[in-house]
Amino acid sequence: MKNETFETQIKSLVDQLQSKGIHGPLDWSITLGSGLGEIEEILEQKINIPYHGLKGYPSSSVEGHAGILSAGKIGNKRVLLFQGRSHIYEGHSAQHSVTSIYLS
Repeated sequence: MKNETFETQIKSLVDQLQSKGIHGPLDWSITLGSGLGEIEEILEQKINIPYHGLKGYPSSSVEGHAGILSAGKIGNKRVLLFQGRSHIYEGHSAQHSVTSIYLS
């Protein structure tokens, strides 16, 4: 995806999420840090997608970051959980380090 603009990459990622059954609008988007992955267990009607299953989504190599995007419900709220994210110190650009914010 190197020749695409960031906006085009985000659109492609949204299309991929929609093809996997994740549609907006969502009520909450939460990025979980190290050790907070258990929050995912409270989601109902859950869809889990490993980051590596999303073409163009930056991966994280930080220990404790599962690298999974989860969508589901907490009560009556539609939620998107990012279990870990990429970081600049891993070699990602600042723009790619905030991909989850753009997807939200």
